[in-house]
Amino acid sequence: MRRLFGQFTTATHNRSITWALWSVNEIAVASLSPPGIYSIINLVKDKYGLTWKGSQMNREHQFELIEHTADIGVIGKGATMAEAFESAAYGMFSIMAEIDRYEPTRQRSITVIGTDDVLLLERFLSSLLMLFDADNLLPLEFEITEISMGRLTCWVGTRPIDDRIEWLGPTVKAVTFHEMAVENRRGEWIAKAIFDV
Repeated sequence: MRRLFGQFTTATHNRSITWALWSVNEIAVASLSPPGIYSIINLVKDKYGLTWKGSQMNREHQFELIEHTADIGVIGKGATMAEAFESAAYGMFSIMAEIDRYEPTRQRSITVIGTDDVLLLERFLSSLLMLFDADNLLPLEFEITEISMGRLTCWVGTRPIDDRIEWLGPTVKAVTFHEMAVENRRGEWIAKAIFDV
């Protein structure tokens, strides 16, 4: 099984990206600058998993984009459940746009309630999609300030959707419960969701 891994840092506008693609007997490395990264994603998203790390609001987001039949999904990762949820949110909107290119101009607060962690994840991601669909805002930054006892509160940095945004991939239409999971695996939190696109 081949997998595509990479790292990038968004601390400056002149950033570079180093990618490594490997299998048992093959190694290939390429250095790219955005938006070249997304041509790589489009070439391999049907066959490979994708993992990258990025810096946003001095936070690190770790997520893996996964292909699922006609849909696409994300696995957010973090040292805490909150970080995994934030990474999943960042990954969901990174499917549609290179969100680290844009500065937030508005801040919203969302609060959701769920009877378990999976329902909390679904309601969190669905609430973010509501900002996108109903309020015409592109969520860019995520800071969960509370996640306990079935309640989650998050500050969301957004910007209005306009013609200056360069769209990269399919629009996420809905968050599904299919294969959704929230787990702690040996000290690392995982938040997995599959989206209708």
